[in-house]
Amino acid sequence: MIRMSGLAAILGGVVWAMCSVKLMFVQWGEPGSYLYENYEFYNRLLALSLPFLMVGSVGLHASQERRYGWPGRLGFGLTFAGFALMFVGAVGEFWLFTDQPCAEGNGREVSWTVFLLGALTLAGGSAVFGLATLKAGMLPRPGAALLMIWFPAGILSGILADSTGLLSADLAFSLVMAVTLGTGWVLLGFALWSGGRDAARRPAPAESMEVET
Repeated sequence: MIRMSGLAAILGGVVWAMCSVKLMFVQWGEPGSYLYENYEFYNRLLALSLPFLMVGSVGLHASQERRYGWPGRLGFGLTFAGFALMFVGAVGEFWLFTDQPCAEGNGREVSWTVFLLGALTLAGGSAVFGLATLKAGMLPRPGAALLMIWFPAGILSGILADSTGLLSADLAFSLVMAVTLGTGWVLLGFALWSGGRDAARRPAPAESMEVET
């Protein structure tokens, strides 16, 4: 199970990063227009990365549950809940209510609010989950660190971009968050996959032939 969750984390991380970056350069149009259909397509693809990341978080938790105690369990719970809320919000916005305009109080607006709530939950959960994973010392430290810092790194990048004028604050914020979170899950997913593969290949320990008398 852990090995398969690693593959899910790799796939989810790659799709998350690629679609998040692509969406920064996709124009928005009114529902029914070509521009909107293109925008809708990449948002739907981004949403499909979330169940894979949920599976990856389950495997990450299972691989080190006995090592990191209640902070890790709390971080896992918040991370999983954040991904789940984001998925529910994305499904609502880009499947159930995709033809609705952006208007206060309608299904689309509520779905967007649920997505944002999930993103904030994920930000807090990832920080705790990443720190617990870092302290457990079982998986690559860079992956755990990226899980921990992706949101504050995005904020800091936005502030620096705004002060220097090299990039727009929104672009820098989104770019750094997309790449750091996606890369973190790819690194951790690869560790889970390769660790599960190695464990499967190791021979079972030989049974003792000694018989107590």
